[in-house]
Amino acid sequence: MKTIFLIFQMGKVGSTSIYYGLKDCISNDPDILCFHAHNLSPNGLSILRDMASNGLMIQRSADYFRHQLADTEKLFTLLEEARQKKEPVRIITAVREPIGHAISSVFENLDVVLPLHPLTDLEDTSRYLISALQAMFHEEARNALHSTYIKTFASLMFAARRWLDEELLPVFDIDIYNHAFDTKSGYHIIHHENIQLFIYRFDKLQQAIPALTDFINANTNMPFSMPKTNSGDEKATSKLYKNVRENFTLPTNVLEAL
Repeated sequence: MKTIFLIFQMGKVGSTSIYYGLKDCISNDPDILCFHAHNLSPNGLSILRDMASNGLMIQRSADYFRHQLADTEKLFTLLEEARQKKEPVRIITAVREPIGHAISSVFENLDVVLPLHPLTDLEDTSRYLISALQAMFHEEARNALHSTYIKTFASLMFAARRWLDEELLPVFDIDIYNHAFDTKSGYHIIHHENIQLFIYRFDKLQQAIPALTDFINANTNMPFSMPKTNSGDEKATSKLYKNVRENFTLPTNVLEAL
């Protein structure tokens, strides 16, 4: 019997570290498969297919997304087989407060957000990034942007705020809002048909690691450990990051709606 592990999350919630730690953990077990995906819904796949044809602006090649699409289509087939055979599927997902998620997303994708805007002037670049962040939270700011690049990116990040409702719920019929969440422990495990889902709060990931380790080790023969992340890229832009965090603001009505 095969077991599928799926790291299924919006971006910038620790998913890459978990994925590579899990890949190392199961590398010698042919009966355990591991996948990492952000989008599996019909709408998410439609966006992925478009990117596989056209790329994302000029910074992400179509080949990059064609590889993602091939993995996703393989995953769909395996998930359906697992459902029919009642084979175990273990999903790991997360939630994160929207402002921190947006800022991290921008700095993870500076090559997309700043395609024609080199990091030469700290104040000017900070203002540009803040306008991008504001565009992620309300349409008026998005429409005021002149850059096609940043409009596209802001629209994608705006959609990420609805990820639980638009990806997890329609694909796996799991509504996390119908389940109690222990805010002190920072995680919860949901059982649904052949699925066990581990959901954690990003800000409490370190606290939840022992429980996450138990969740993974219960289905594997090798001990799981989280790999250390490289913070070199963050250090290279630390002044810019600090400046953006200190000066980023949103209208009161937008904050109240979050």
